[in-house]
Amino acid sequence: MMSWIIILGIWFALAAWNASRMKRRAELAPKPMTALELRATERFVNNDPTGERYLELEVQGLIPIDRPRKIGFVASVLDATDDSNWQAVISSIDAFQEPDSLCFQDRNPIGDCNPDQGFTRWVRAGVIPLSHLQPPKSGKRRYALIARIVDEADLPPIRNGFCPEHAGMICARVHFTEYEYVNKGYEEEMEARDEARALAVQLAVAVAFVDGAFADAEGETIKRWMARVVGNYDEGPYQESLKSRLNLALRDAFDLATNGELAISDLTARLRDIGPTTQKLACLELCFDVAAAGGTSTSPEVALARLIASAIGVEPAELERIQDQRLVTSGATVSTEAGIETLLGIDPLWDVAQVKAYLRTEFQKWNNRLTTLADANERANAQRMLDMISEARTKYG
Repeated sequence: MMSWIIILGIWFALAAWNASRMKRRAELAPKPMTALELRATERFVNNDPTGERYLELEVQGLIPIDRPRKIGFVASVLDATDDSNWQAVISSIDAFQEPDSLCFQDRNPIGDCNPDQGFTRWVRAGVIPLSHLQPPKSGKRRYALIARIVDEADLPPIRNGFCPEHAGMICARVHFTEYEYVNKGYEEEMEARDEARALAVQLAVAVAFVDGAFADAEGETIKRWMARVVGNYDEGPYQESLKSRLNLALRDAFDLATNGELAISDLTARLRDIGPTTQKLACLELCFDVAAAGGTSTSPEVALARLIASAIGVEPAELERIQDQRLVTSGATVSTEAGIETLLGIDPLWDVAQVKAYLRTEFQKWNNRLTTLADANERANAQRMLDMISEARTKYG
C-alpha cells in the first residue's frame, strides 16, 4: 500500500510540475521553423532505470495558427491495435483522467502565442504512465499517443480520447508505440463480470432448489436482483444484452435444477477462476437473500450458501459478515427442521471446546450490537440471534 502511495505522489508531482517546466523550456520565437513534430522518449521516475517507466511526449516546431491564441497541450492515448477500430484507454490515476471519464488525458496550459511562433527546442507536451493504463484487451497492444494543441479559450470536447472537428482544436500529432499488457483489459473484465453475474443467478437457483422446491419468494428475490443489476446501466444495446444474458441463465438453471442436472461444482469452479472479488461477494449476498426469502431459512439452504462461499474463494470473515447482514437482519426465522447450528456457522467437525469458544465469541459480538443498534427491528433480530446462541450453549453445556 505504501509503495502505491509513493508512486501516486510521484505522478501527482510530475503533473503539477509539468506546466511550469514547459513554460521555462518553451521558446516561442518569431523566426522560420520546421513544421510541428512529435516524439516519445522513454524516461524513468527519478532517473532510476529500476523504477517506474513512463513516456514523455515532446514537440518541436511551428505552431499552426493565423491569429493570437492562448494555447495548451492535451495528451491522449488510444488503442490502435485494430487499425479499423481505435478504442479508448483507461487510466488508473485520477490526475491522468479526462474530466468526465476514466480515459487517459494529460492537460497542460502553455500561454499566449502569436502567428509565426513555435518551439525552437523539444518541449514536453505530456506524460504517459504506461503501467497505469488499461487497454480493452490483454497482450501486445499498439498505442496511438496523441499530442493536441488546443485553444484554452475555446477548449474542444475531447471524450474517450477522441476529438471531433472543433474550432478550438488547433492541431494534433500522433506517435505509435507497442506495449505488452499482462493483465485483463477492460473489455475482458466486463465480460468476466457479466459472466460472473450469470453464474450468480444459477447458483442462487441451486440454493433455492436444495430443499426440493422453488418457492415464489425465492424466484422473486432472484428477479429483483437481476433488475437492480440491469437498472445500473442506461437503456441501450448493452443493457438489453445483459438483461437477455441473465434471463437465459435463470431459465437454463431452472430447467437443469428441475431435472437434477445443475452442476454446482462446475459453476463455483468457473466463478472462482474468472469472477472479480466484488462479483463473488455479490453472488454470496444473493444466495443468502434467497435462503432468507419468504421469512424462513432452512438448514440445507444456509449450508449450501456457506459451501458456495468456500468454493468460490470468499474469506471466512466476509462470509460471516454477509451471513449476519443478509440472514440475521432480514428477520428470517429458522424452520423447525433447520439446524440452529448451521445458521450460527458451527462446523460439525469441531469438538465441544471449539464450539463453546466460538459461541462465547458470537454471544459477545451480538450482545455488543444489541446495545448499539438504534433501529427497533435490527435490535429484535440481534436479540433473536442471542436467543439462538443461548439455546446452542445450553446444548453444549
